[in-house]
Amino acid sequence: MDWADDIAYSVHDLEDFHRVGAIPWNHILNEGSQEIIRKTHEVWFGAPSDAQAHLNAAFERLASVLNSAFSVLLNTSYEGSREQRVALRSLTSFLIGRFLTAAKLTEEGNGLHIPLDTLAEVKLLKQIAKQYIISNPSLIAQQLGQKKVISELFGILWDNSEKGPPRFLPVRLRYIWDVCEGKRARFSADCIASLTEHEVVALHARLCGLSGGSVLDPIVR
Repeated sequence: MDWADDIAYSVHDLEDFHRVGAIPWNHILNEGSQEIIRKTHEVWFGAPSDAQAHLNAAFERLASVLNSAFSVLLNTSYEGSREQRVALRSLTSFLIGRFLTAAKLTEEGNGLHIPLDTLAEVKLLKQIAKQYIISNPSLIAQQLGQKKVISELFGILWDNSEKGPPRFLPVRLRYIWDVCEGKRARFSADCIASLTEHEVVALHARLCGLSGGSVLDPIVR
C-alpha cells in the first residue's frame, strides 16, 4: 500500500498539476536540478551511504526520458491539444509501469523489494510535487481553511449529538448513530467522512449562518 501510494503521489499528482501549468519542468531539469537532488537527499530517511550517487543517476534517467520521448510537454504550455494529452497519458503510463514492474515480492523484510535506483526516481518526483505543489502558498491557505471547516463541523456534530443524531441531519446520515453505538466522536467523524467536499462546505456554512438555505434546497440528499 505504501508503494502504491508513493506511485500515485509521484505520478498522478504531477500529471494533474502539469495540466494547470504548475510544474516548471524546464527550470527543474536545468538550473533547478541540484536543488531538487539536494532536498531529496535531506529528507531521505534511512538513506544508504551512496544515496547521492543514486539520486544523481536517477535524475539523469528521468531527464533523459522527458527530454527525448516527451519533449512536447516541456517546450510549450499545456493547452490540452491532442498531442499534449497523448504525451501526458503516455508518460503517466510509462512511469507507473516502470515503478510497478521494478518492485518484486520477497519472503524477507516487508515482503517487497524495491531497487534503490527505482526508489530514488520516485523520491525525486515526490520532492518535485512537494516543492512546487504542496508548498504552494495558495494550497497551504486552502488547507488551513479546510481544516477549520472540518474542525468546526465536528464540534457542531459533537455538541448536538449528546442524546442521539442531531435533528438537522438528513435521514441518510442518521443510521450512522446506530452503527457507532452512540460513540459521539466516532459518529461525528463518520458523518463528515460520508460527505463530499462540497457537502461539507455547504453544511458548515448553513449551520454557522454563513449562507442562507431553504427546505427546498437540501444540502445532503
